[in-house]
Amino acid sequence: QYMVRPVLKSIFPLSGPTEGGTQVTVHGEGFNALLGAGIDGGSGAKWGSCLWGQERRTTVTSISLDGTSMICTSPAVTELKEGHQVELAVSLEQQEYTSIAAGFYFYRPPILEQASPNWSLKNGGTTIYITGTFPPMKTITALCQFGNSPNSIVKAVLTEFGVKCPTPP
Repeated sequence: QYMVRPVLKSIFPLSGPTEGGTQVTVHGEGFNALLGAGIDGGSGAKWGSCLWGQERRTTVTSISLDGTSMICTSPAVTELKEGHQVELAVSLEQQEYTSIAAGFYFYRPPILEQASPNWSLKNGGTTIYITGTFPPMKTITALCQFGNSPNSIVKAVLTEFGVKCPTPP
């Protein structure tokens, strides 16, 4: 069966931890061949695959969402140095791969040492300073989460001394 090669336009997020497990959405065109694929790949549908890095050493099952995007789960990596960018390539039939110009950065998860102050005003707006070991600033968008609510996630500011997080209301 002949399949048209997909066109890859963008990926999000652009980075994830070296422990893997980041759900990366690949946007593009030509993923229609994957529509209707079941978990077991039944009904003659095929799963695509995502390959990470030039060595093409790790294949990850992909899921087509609507014909214009698919999900690739990043693998765990141990041999890459901090902030290393790898090529992401996608295949519909697991033989011919199309890569995207934007690479994916792997970083080591942060190690949090201290947060100060350990309180916040009830209406929010208190800046919490966090020290520790963090990935290179250019590779991630840092977020802070206070509690379990999605409304408790705020964008952090990375500084040379650590992370600043404003508390939400």
